[in-house]
Amino acid sequence: MVDGDGTPSSEMPAHLAVYRARTDVGAVVHTHSVYATALAVAAQDLPWSSTSR
Repeated sequence: MVDGDGTPSSEMPAHLAVYRARTDVGAVVHTHSVYATALAVAAQDLPWSSTSR
């Protein structure tokens, strides 16, 4: 967690393991989206977009 009062996800150890194993990774996006899951199962890249300006 970067900011706020919430509790970190129970998946935090898995996310940290990715950062430790892959120095080229700058972010982990954790989702249970039906579309993201379908793309992952089909071994397809998830198109990205950014709302930052």
